[in-house]
Amino acid sequence: MGKQSLTYKKATAIAIWIIINSVFVFKYSYRLSLPVATVCTLAYAAACCLPVWLCGKRHLALPEKVWYVLMCGITITSAILFNYIPVESIRVDRWEMIQIFWDSVHNGAYPYAAHSPGGNYPGPMPVYFLIAYPFYLIQEIGWLGVAAAWLTFMYIKRRQLKQEQYTFIMLMTMLSVTTYYEIATRSTILLNTIIFVFYYSGLKNLHKYSTARFYGYALLGGIIFSTRNVFAIPLILWGMNALVSGEIAFGRLLKWSLCFLLAFAFTFLPFFVAAPELFLRYNPFVVQGDAILPFAHIVAFVALAFILPLLLKKRTDTVFLSIIMFFAIITYHIFYAIADIGIDAYLRGGADISYYIFCIPFIIELLAQKEYDKQ
Repeated sequence: MGKQSLTYKKATAIAIWIIINSVFVFKYSYRLSLPVATVCTLAYAAACCLPVWLCGKRHLALPEKVWYVLMCGITITSAILFNYIPVESIRVDRWEMIQIFWDSVHNGAYPYAAHSPGGNYPGPMPVYFLIAYPFYLIQEIGWLGVAAAWLTFMYIKRRQLKQEQYTFIMLMTMLSVTTYYEIATRSTILLNTIIFVFYYSGLKNLHKYSTARFYGYALLGGIIFSTRNVFAIPLILWGMNALVSGEIAFGRLLKWSLCFLLAFAFTFLPFFVAAPELFLRYNPFVVQGDAILPFAHIVAFVALAFILPLLLKKRTDTVFLSIIMFFAIITYHIFYAIADIGIDAYLRGGADISYYIFCIPFIIELLAQKEYDKQ
């Protein structure tokens, strides 16, 4: 990594990474006791600082085969884990929503109107469920998390980084408890986000694309966006930055956005055609409208995403701003839930800390980009 590469943006991203993972460590070790949680969290935070020292001061560079061995170890361990942790014992219900959705489709029913015994309705958008379909067929959603870990690994590998930088990012990734949480709880956030970040990293060169590729990228973006509506935040940041910096003319960006929205709307068309009345009553926008925060609070954060590039008045760092915005939104969500129902919202349930995982692939992207070494 080198001494000069740890800029304030990288330092901030690493600090956020450590905080996010420490939040997970404290919550789940607290189930043993407060002293255990305190010791575990402090020890974990110290361990996360170790790669910074090793790669920055000692120029540690591990061979690539080490990471393949570790990734294979994670895969094998996960396969064993799936046999010992039944999905029915997991409080995170993302696996159940996928199961309910595709069971309904196979039975010829409108899937968004189906609900779990606890009264929860499928909330994610159509492409989210489409990505999950192969894992539904093999009856183990947990492999989504393993696939996310491998995709993250390949994403880092393809960046062709210096060996010290590659080692540092991989060490941080291997230390991240969020990856293991995703696998153990059969969650899906990491996979959705790493796919989006892979797409998002290409937006910086969008103005250089040919006309066909320019609008083709809009269509692809609309499809990928049909996984998580929270990705609107980094997209708004990028769009406003492109306008303010003069990178893309307003008319051209408007046509690009219309193509993007057209592709996004098309992913909902089969559901509207199949059951128009049910679609208007049961759809992701209705179900997830206030899943994280009340709608008015969400609007405030969206407005902030529009305003920030205008306030900065120059070409801004949208990856870094996306990390800050996601971290702020989820932290606000947690404190809002705590203020509403007490500290048990964090320790037991009510505040979903798994949403912090949206930050992780963006942090990887920031740490992997060479231009940050000069900022």
